[in-house]
Amino acid sequence: PGLTDGFDRIARSTAELRGRTLGGRLTVSVLSSFAGLWLAPRLGRFREAYPDVELEILSRNGVPDFVGERIDAAIVVGELPDLDISCRVIGNIPFMTVAAPTYLARAGIPATPADLGSHQCLPFISSVTHETLPWRFRVPEGEMTVHIEGRACFESNETAVAAAVKGLGIMQLASYLVYHPIRDGQLTPVLETFRPSSAKMRIVQPRHRFKPRKLRVFEDFLIELNDTTCRKWGVQQVD
Repeated sequence: PGLTDGFDRIARSTAELRGRTLGGRLTVSVLSSFAGLWLAPRLGRFREAYPDVELEILSRNGVPDFVGERIDAAIVVGELPDLDISCRVIGNIPFMTVAAPTYLARAGIPATPADLGSHQCLPFISSVTHETLPWRFRVPEGEMTVHIEGRACFESNETAVAAAVKGLGIMQLASYLVYHPIRDGQLTPVLETFRPSSAKMRIVQPRHRFKPRKLRVFEDFLIELNDTTCRKWGVQQVD
């Protein structure tokens, strides 16, 4: 036991020394909703491991101006634009289709994606293309894309969730955004049989830029955080 305790103390001391010797500013662009709901509440673990790394978290949608804003990396969910960037997959984000119980009691529950044509839907507007984003569903033949129209469109995830909770219609978005409303009974999953494959979550940076060690350890932290969070929330990552 004494020898084991000694090894444990050495391991802890080594980890603490490694954390202290790694420093400097790290500027990362993160989707605003993702930063607030998923990342920010858990950053304390990274700060404890690497107290000398100064984290600067910027809220941006899509791929930012790395040079103009002096950004080291960005977390992006979904498809990437055709840019000269390098990326590393740090997790998968499941998507869900949901609506408020009050809406479903009033309008009925869709049985298939084809039924959405007779429902009020809440599409999202891409901050990159400024067009409404299609919804995806898994069917026996593979995956289908449905172009959604609605009387109300949203660019803000938080605003869309608030509207859906009030019974405005059906929406499809990342599962972490609706975990708490579903848990609290404010939203109900629909079309679960057709749930689409997960969207890739990537951390990206300019292709030819040197990747500092502080960024590499932050990437590792995000990968571990994604796995831990999915286990805690009971989220199945559909690939």
